[in-house]
Amino acid sequence: MNFKKIAALSFKVGRSMIIQNETNMLKAGLKTSVLQRQKVKYSPLDPKLKRKMEAFQVEDGVPIHLKGGLVDVLLYVTTLAACAAGLLGSFDYIYHSSVPKKEASEC
Repeated sequence: MNFKKIAALSFKVGRSMIIQNETNMLKAGLKTSVLQRQKVKYSPLDPKLKRKMEAFQVEDGVPIHLKGGLVDVLLYVTTLAACAAGLLGSFDYIYHSSVPKKEASEC
């Protein structure tokens, strides 16, 4: 078989599988049309959530991780302090591991 015959055959098989799936869906009563999708009702958005979403979407130059107020700022600063302490601790460990301790000389 050459490439064109293989491609045509695979297209036919794929197309027939799609048609079978669509037929099975129609038989099961699962019609998907644009009109049915437009009829879906969503619950109304909570006003408090809507205000919060609007506050986060304002272009005011504040990074998104700080727009939550004082709690976000405290969490951010605490995270930075913990990262700095860990970094200093790792440098201290590397320094003490690489420099041997001096033995005490007896007088």
